[in-house]
Amino acid sequence: MVPLRTFPAFLLACMLLFSCTNKSVTGTTDETVVTSAHVYNPDRSPAVNATVKVFAVSDTSRIPVYETATDNTGKYHLAIGNGVYNVLVGKDSLGAFQDSVIVQTTYSTLSNDTLGRPGVLCGVIVMQPMHNPATATVQILGTDKYSNVLENGSFVIEGIPAGEYSLRSVTTLPEYTPTFTNITMAPTVKDTLHDTIDLIYTGIPVVLNLKASYDTLAGIVTLRWDTLSYFNLRDFLIYRDQGQILTPSTTPVGTSPTCTFADTIGNSFSGSSALFTYRVAVRSKDFSIGQTYEEVQVTGVSPFSIYLRDTLPVYPGVPRTLSAFVFGSAGSAVVKYAWDIGGKGVFSQSQGPETTFVMHDTVIARNYMCILKTTVGTARTILDTVNLPVYLQWQKVAQGFDSINALNYHAVALPGKMVAFIDKSDIPNVYKTATWQTTDGQTWTKITDSLEIPFSPYSSKSVIFLNRICLVDDEGYLWTSIDGVGWSKDSIAPLCGTLETGAGFTPAVGNLCPPALFVDGATIVLQPFPGTRSTNLLTSTDLVTWDSASGYQMRSLVSDYADYNGTLAVVGFDWNQLSSWAGIKISGGISYLACPDAGSSSSPYEYNIIAYKNTFIYSNSAYGNLWALANGSTLSWFQCSDLLTGIQNSYYSLVVFNNELYMISSSGVFKAAN
Repeated sequence: MVPLRTFPAFLLACMLLFSCTNKSVTGTTDETVVTSAHVYNPDRSPAVNATVKVFAVSDTSRIPVYETATDNTGKYHLAIGNGVYNVLVGKDSLGAFQDSVIVQTTYSTLSNDTLGRPGVLCGVIVMQPMHNPATATVQILGTDKYSNVLENGSFVIEGIPAGEYSLRSVTTLPEYTPTFTNITMAPTVKDTLHDTIDLIYTGIPVVLNLKASYDTLAGIVTLRWDTLSYFNLRDFLIYRDQGQILTPSTTPVGTSPTCTFADTIGNSFSGSSALFTYRVAVRSKDFSIGQTYEEVQVTGVSPFSIYLRDTLPVYPGVPRTLSAFVFGSAGSAVVKYAWDIGGKGVFSQSQGPETTFVMHDTVIARNYMCILKTTVGTARTILDTVNLPVYLQWQKVAQGFDSINALNYHAVALPGKMVAFIDKSDIPNVYKTATWQTTDGQTWTKITDSLEIPFSPYSSKSVIFLNRICLVDDEGYLWTSIDGVGWSKDSIAPLCGTLETGAGFTPAVGNLCPPALFVDGATIVLQPFPGTRSTNLLTSTDLVTWDSASGYQMRSLVSDYADYNGTLAVVGFDWNQLSSWAGIKISGGISYLACPDAGSSSSPYEYNIIAYKNTFIYSNSAYGNLWALANGSTLSWFQCSDLLTGIQNSYYSLVVFNNELYMISSSGVFKAAN
């Protein structure tokens, strides 16, 4: 091994002066200079046929400028231009290295060398924590020795002869400067760099070692992080997110010129505790913002708590009282109460921890939000929320009519008038249908005691289409009326016969599978004596021409329907499952879901569905509750009313008239309070 050579300053000066004054002596880099040296084995015998590679001293291409081999005397010759070179010799597992060999026309520092066992260099590269060290390589300049860096930052270069070297570390990522490190390798040594190689990063660095401390009594979070050396630093931006993070906040809650920040969270969360997540980014002098890397979480805990404990429902139009409960020593320090009824974002103050309100919202909701905001002392604000179910409140507006021997009730609303149908049986197995009308929902007058249409207690319900009441009797004929008083038979032959007679089915009065009508926008749909043939449907747009329908696949018997802002809802009875079902037509298709309080009766009058306010309301007269369809991506029901005792287990009808919801039954006429 020949160590790195240094020359007296005057010798180098003389050489440079000589080369400048006598071109024939120094030549140029284009001239070829021939110089030679010997290579020996460790036992001083000639190293025969050893490979010799010559590299420019700062070469990064790893491609030698000249290659040769020793002869049988261990001698080799170099024919290269003027310059400074590294010479790397190898044979079998041995090697030798000469660095910074000067070659001039009349002068060369190339010398004989002895092969020795090479060493191994191990080290670690450090980059910004958000960057992958596997994008880096470490190379020994002026040689063909290099290593790819692993993801953990480590690298190993083998086969390095003893000598002095310069390492060049680079990455394919932007904003990094090539980093150089000088090393000395001893023979036959596995050497590890004592210091890591920190790649020089010219971008905006990230904050590291972020920590938080929390003063629960004062409600203050103090953040600290490591100092950093960044010449372009302006300040730090602090970000805070509350609860579960889906999208991190891009708006900072504060800035700090130093590596610490105090954040008061005493007035920023509701309930007794809340989770806060903090991140810190560097902002440069040109207002560029770096990345956030680490995050720290703090659970904010109140030294006192204020709760709203209530699960009772809210009834529209009925006064409702809410009370707050204060727990902890700070209860006496509450100086102000404010209430947001309905979750509208508007708070009204009250004198104490109690408020009475009346709900006037035109919605039926699973959760009616009530928020209490309390101010403690001069700086601490605490919020608590309770979600209450909204129930319908019924008031009786008229006595029952035709209640003796009444079997079924059904009602429809015309412009300015509501018409009710009551199926009765004063004589066993002899049925008749009485009709009543009202213009205000309270005063009812009888139209007829017996409608001259072949109806049975199992007949389907009438519908409103083209401003006319439409119904299909037990024999399959279509009847219409503009006022519920005068009726006309609008079909010459039974509408159902063309589909059902050929199937071996003969319609009959009192049949348990009556025809059914429902309206879908500008189309009226007839389900003729369905049985299990639920796909044989007819449609019409004018009540004159009827065509086979192809866009409906109903589950057996249709009982009732409703329309809310163009969305169709149909309920009925499934013969196969012996249970009720509901179909909601969304985006052209029908989605089915089971109905709550599912009964086993096939009578169409047992199942009701109506569009009211902001949703559909369903009921099963054999049970005691009304259910509303929850708004949202998932179809589900929630209870919105209890039935009055006298209405349970009896047939009734739900109808919306003049934007009011009515329930018509043998016990009376009831209206939902607003």
